[in-house]
Amino acid sequence: MVLEYIPYIIVTVIVAVFFLKGLVTIRPTHVGAKETFGKYTGYKTQGLNYVIPIVQRLVTVNITEQLADVRRQDVITKENLNCQVDAQVYYQVGKKEEDMKKALYNVHNVQEQIVQLAKSTLRDVIGKNYFKDVNSKRDDLNKLIMEELTSQTKTWGIMILRVELKEIIPPDDVQDKMNLIIKAENEKDAEKDLKQRRITEAEGIKQSEILKAEGEKKRVILEAEAKKESQEKVAEGEAKAITLVADANANKYKVEGESLQANFKDTAIDFKTLETIEKAYADNSKIIVADSKQPLTLLVDDTSGKKLKFPYKGGKSPKVE
Repeated sequence: MVLEYIPYIIVTVIVAVFFLKGLVTIRPTHVGAKETFGKYTGYKTQGLNYVIPIVQRLVTVNITEQLADVRRQDVITKENLNCQVDAQVYYQVGKKEEDMKKALYNVHNVQEQIVQLAKSTLRDVIGKNYFKDVNSKRDDLNKLIMEELTSQTKTWGIMILRVELKEIIPPDDVQDKMNLIIKAENEKDAEKDLKQRRITEAEGIKQSEILKAEGEKKRVILEAEAKKESQEKVAEGEAKAITLVADANANKYKVEGESLQANFKDTAIDFKTLETIEKAYADNSKIIVADSKQPLTLLVDDTSGKKLKFPYKGGKSPKVE
């Protein structure tokens, strides 16, 4: 009974193996091209894919950034100087189906082709420049080489990301001369820096002295202005004080005058009356007293018969008749 099922079991195992062999897994770093009897029949991305064994196959292409190492080679510069140069080229296959097809079917072995193309491009670009420019303008040369590689790989389905010149090695005798030149230039630069530093220090001292002098000048001016202002204020204060004193004295004299006029008016009249009496006595005159309001009314001169009237309250001198 068992022997009867052996052929079926064998066929089942063969079919299972055949089926399992057609399962292919594509990583996220790759894309795939399905070929049927050698003909491109489909674009596959990451994940599990199936191809019919023997009939179909799946070719994967790496789409991550990759490095093509251009090993050291001899290059002749514009002044016919032999030097050794090596470089690195970073590139990436495009993620689109068209780019993948170009990388698979338009060029054989992209990595090797980029290395060979980079070598010839290095010789061409560097050969058009002097060694001193090659050694000092690496960034410019990197851009030139990158542009040239990009132009020549348009149909490869790849992108040239960047190019880096790693080393540029001149002959030994040239290297010795360059070292001497570099040493001399460094010494010259150091001397120049020292001179510039001394000039800067001198300028700083000079500027400091100028600022100090200007500050002193401003201080003297401010002190003079303050002193002048103080003197003007003192003079103004003294003038005001004198004015106030003068006004006070004037008021005082005015008050005193008014007081004298008010308080000593009658005394002055009495004094004048006494003076008149004295004169009357000297002239042998007589005094007639009329009443208490007019103490001295008439003076009669017996010898001449003249009369003197004294209304002194009006402030007039006596009138002789």
